[in-house]
Amino acid sequence: MLTKLTTIAFAAGMIVAAMSVAAAGDQPPPLRLGEAVKVSNQKGQVTATGWIRWGRGGWGFTLYVEKATDKVRAGEDLEVTARAIKVDGKDRPVEQESLVYRQFCAGDRVEVELVEEEKRLRATSVKLLYQAPRKGTLAGKVVKIESKENPEERSWFEIQTSAVCQGMEHVKGLGVRFFIEYVNTGDKNKGHRGWILSPEQVKAYSALKEGDLLEITYKADGRFRIELPLKKTGQAEPDKKTDPPKHEPKKDPPPEKRPPPKDEDF
Repeated sequence: MLTKLTTIAFAAGMIVAAMSVAAAGDQPPPLRLGEAVKVSNQKGQVTATGWIRWGRGGWGFTLYVEKATDKVRAGEDLEVTARAIKVDGKDRPVEQESLVYRQFCAGDRVEVELVEEEKRLRATSVKLLYQAPRKGTLAGKVVKIESKENPEERSWFEIQTSAVCQGMEHVKGLGVRFFIEYVNTGDKNKGHRGWILSPEQVKAYSALKEGDLLEITYKADGRFRIELPLKKTGQAEPDKKTDPPKHEPKKDPPPEKRPPPKDEDF
């Protein structure tokens, strides 16, 4: 991942973060295709283009890199994290960044300029290149599941896509992760202030196995979500294990045949 970039001192980072906070009542402009939005006054050191695998609310997003400059390689995931400030003794993302990041949806293609600060990647500007469909259908094989040993605790699974809907061609053949939704019970004594994992989706997630072939109707907010019911279309054949080729022991070459010595008496 991004390495050997200049690390910004903590104090300087906090000053820049404070400078980037919008004045009271200000809102960042809505994202428009092809228009860069500055989220800090720092100068970017690396530019990366890719699509958002999943968002983390106002705290940032995970970017699948399609191309980049400098030390970032295509095909890797980059964790882009918002700068933080203290609010009532707790870390909170800088509002100006948070409000921008919340406008992205999973699948959107973006260009982001980055710096490394306090061992985290921070954006200096972001540009929306393509707004992905908010609903559609994806198909593929389940390749990863969270908490496989505890099915009732799963909150995500991932498929390797084999078929995609129009507008999602950029994710074909790649891993797409689906996160479970939370529902509000209205009882603040349950879950997290009344929010719990959707029981119907927990049931569907707990029945999954790696290798399951699925056809998924999805919807996208900051993350990819499923719409029930999940459609299983089969089970992928396990990868066949092949024995490594056998190598015959190397034999010494036969001795070189030489003509008999001449009889010098004649």
